[in-house]
Amino acid sequence: MLVEELITSLLPYAPDLGLYTAPRIPTRKLQRALKEFAPSVSPRDVLALYDATRMGTAGDGILFTRGALYYQNHNFQEPRTISYREIVGAEIVHSFLKGTRLRVAVNPGHVTATHELDFSVHPKAASYVKRLLDELAILKESDELSSEATDWEVVEKTLQSLVEQGLLSSYDFERILQVGKRGT
Repeated sequence: MLVEELITSLLPYAPDLGLYTAPRIPTRKLQRALKEFAPSVSPRDVLALYDATRMGTAGDGILFTRGALYYQNHNFQEPRTISYREIVGAEIVHSFLKGTRLRVAVNPGHVTATHELDFSVHPKAASYVKRLLDELAILKESDELSSEATDWEVVEKTLQSLVEQGLLSSYDFERILQVGKRGT
């Protein structure tokens, strides 16, 4: 419950910044985001949405759930997932050519890697997301975050990782999720 409280308290409902929090996420935006970059996520698991599109279609952006964020910066990029447990920190980077980005450092094992989240459409939203990710990184250090994950969330994350590595097809991933969720 702590992650949900952090998300709802640190991310405002601010459509002018592309930020939407549950339960006030517009259905069309949520459906488009799920279809484009988080097809394995159930609509009821989404706590917040950042719409990174200029036209407000939510085909690119970030979805926040209890255990991870799902994002896509543009249609030419593969959708990506960041588990909150892997976050080390975040910094806002401004570039004349790329606009505002949030660089997120993650450590999924022994190597630290970075993800860049695009905030060029709504640069002011980056500071809200940065604060949230920084708080989640601190929460991880206190071990509060790891105790919230259910067995199913761990399995789903592991399967998602296999898809990202090309070791499991998206079709098989979806089928496993359907069978697993029927049994829970």
